[in-house]
Amino acid sequence: MNNCIICNKHIKDNSYNAYENEYIVVSHGPLTSKVKGYFYIEFKRHIESWMQLTERELKEYVNMLRSLEEFLTHQIQAERIYTVTISEAVRHLHIHIIPRVKDSQLRGVDLIKQATQQLDLIAANITDKEVIDLVESFKSYIKQKQNKLWGEHK
Repeated sequence: MNNCIICNKHIKDNSYNAYENEYIVVSHGPLTSKVKGYFYIEFKRHIESWMQLTERELKEYVNMLRSLEEFLTHQIQAERIYTVTISEAVRHLHIHIIPRVKDSQLRGVDLIKQATQQLDLIAANITDKEVIDLVESFKSYIKQKQNKLWGEHK
């Protein structure tokens, strides 16, 4: 769909992309969210509802959600992982993965608002380097996990 922001985003090179296969793209959210570890899981195919997902797309989503939760719990010591689907402003089904760390100034709905609406509810900032380092760590984590799975199937 050529007028969809998310479909168009998938065409471009993005240094915040952490994972991509034929079904999903995982990328870190913008710096303006001020939430380190805020990721999106986006379906590559333009779909607008959960009912349109194939079994394979749903499986890829669940596996990636599990991987992100495990990674964020260990990498940034996330105590809670919020998963939110809004798809109001952008009618392409995508999931916001928003971690809350122990010393977070915000919790629950306020943290979700900060991440998704890029409000100024918190003073903390994250840097481009922090995000790229986290994305690279996630890439390594996924590669190790895939290598382990391949080793088990031999």
